[in-house]
Amino acid sequence: MTEKTLTRRNILLLGGISALLPMFGVAAAGRHPQTALDGISMGTYYRVTLARPRPNVDIAELHKRIRLELANIDRRMSLFRTDSELVRFNQLSAGRSLMVSPETFYVANQAFETARLTGGTFDPMAGARNMDWNKGAVHSSIILDPNSNRLVKTETETSLDFNGIAKGYGLDRVAALLKSVGLSNFLIEFGGEVLAQGNAPNGASWSVAIENPIDPVVASIIVQLNGKALATSGDYRNFFTFGGRRFAHVINPATGKPAQHGTALVAVIADTAIEADALATGMMAMPPRRVLALAKSHKIPMVLFVRATRGLKEIASPAFAAHRLA
Repeated sequence: MTEKTLTRRNILLLGGISALLPMFGVAAAGRHPQTALDGISMGTYYRVTLARPRPNVDIAELHKRIRLELANIDRRMSLFRTDSELVRFNQLSAGRSLMVSPETFYVANQAFETARLTGGTFDPMAGARNMDWNKGAVHSSIILDPNSNRLVKTETETSLDFNGIAKGYGLDRVAALLKSVGLSNFLIEFGGEVLAQGNAPNGASWSVAIENPIDPVVASIIVQLNGKALATSGDYRNFFTFGGRRFAHVINPATGKPAQHGTALVAVIADTAIEADALATGMMAMPPRRVLALAKSHKIPMVLFVRATRGLKEIASPAFAAHRLA
């Protein structure tokens, strides 16, 4: 474990607008071939940066396929579409089931696996009762039937919400699409999460800066990503104050109230973006000591920033050191 206090005096000034700031080719971007595709999906911004793309790849057609892939995920898993699989399942009464697409079933399964791993601080359900994730039991109000891809509801008031995991899945799907057309050097940003593969336009490994929660236009840590995903969750963009106290947008499922552990930001590196996305959400709702214990026991590369009297206290897992550049 590493632990230190960060202030504005000892952080690198970089500039940026998101929790993850790509660092590739900053000094010489114009000398290296790259193509950037960007747009809006699932209510947030995405950018796909291709380094030295193959000349036989139809970029316009590729971007069309990326948009379609993300639109299909939104169509299946959005809570804002009355025809989505998630909304249709949530409208079921007890004893009913819905056969869903393999994609939705996969995300549901991953969501419940992360719920077990985090002891329920990542919770894909709303309105569930009598949860006991710490015992590792599947919650009986929703049953996953892998033989038929059916989600079975046993309590009418229980519903599913993939808000903390769907963007990560979208990132993974876009990466798979890029690989399928022979692209091996790219970086994908999607709503505060990043997945990198191969090398940056200047030939070096992709580097990403994690911004400082006290001053989001500066960076606190620079990490190197190669075939990995990085996701963040924090309280410094979406929050409110009441009675002089700061409340984060992340809800602790055990209390039904905003998490209040002093954590300003947590960043997680994983093999897949769906893992990193869900873990970052779940860890944001945990006390810092519990986050570190989980990261140590499962060798998860993780760093978090806790609000201190002066600046921020940084706490990193042992596995995080292998990815850190500065």
